[in-house]
Amino acid sequence: MSKDTYYKTCDKCGANLDPCETCDCEIPPAAVVIRELLFVAIDITPGDAPCVSVMERNGDVTNIINVIYGDEAIDLYHKLITKQEKEPDKC
Repeated sequence: MSKDTYYKTCDKCGANLDPCETCDCEIPPAAVVIRELLFVAIDITPGDAPCVSVMERNGDVTNIINVIYGDEAIDLYHKLITKQEKEPDKC
């Protein structure tokens, strides 16, 4: 991992990994955890109640997990878009 690069690359398959992450290609198939795709939709329209929706995608089905409104939605939005300036944890 170079000094200027946050991620590391798996020597076996070339996947980009977080510094402490173990590549899926090195985990026995019985130990692999199924991952979900989560995404966030944000609607901050002037004159309307701010809203942040958290959803999951499984195949062709999208499920709403949570909906946050008002000031809490705006606070969450700013937390999600603000890059943290701290160093990544060391392994």
